[in-house]
Amino acid sequence: MKSYRLSPNEFMLVLRDEDILASLKKFAVEKKVASGRFTGIGAVSSAKIAFYNFFTKEYQSKNLGEPMEIISLIGNFAMMGSEHVVHCHIGLGRENMSMTGGHVMEGCIARVCEIHVVKTVPKITRNRDGKTGLNLIK
Repeated sequence: MKSYRLSPNEFMLVLRDEDILASLKKFAVEKKVASGRFTGIGAVSSAKIAFYNFFTKEYQSKNLGEPMEIISLIGNFAMMGSEHVVHCHIGLGRENMSMTGGHVMEGCIARVCEIHVVKTVPKITRNRDGKTGLNLIK
């Protein structure tokens, strides 16, 4: 991962052949990004994405072992206790021009990905919500 500081609170990340979610978490820890937002474009060599089932309160994940375009990568950074949390969604375009997308899981490998990060204040925190089973912004 390469990162470039654009301003005191803005960065560009460039990922090549690395896990998107793990790289974003590593960046947040290294740069002390307790809260922020990001958007990105690029391509994946493979992807692991998920859909949250509100009835079972579980993520249903799927491995997609094909190269695809990242049409949209969007998400945020927050803290849950002392842990940096990355919430990330992705829209992917296939060779046949169809699309799929969902919640980014570890194992979503960027062939190349350019991500614009904006660090924000005050700090955003998440707590477990018993009703939905999700870690929601407090």
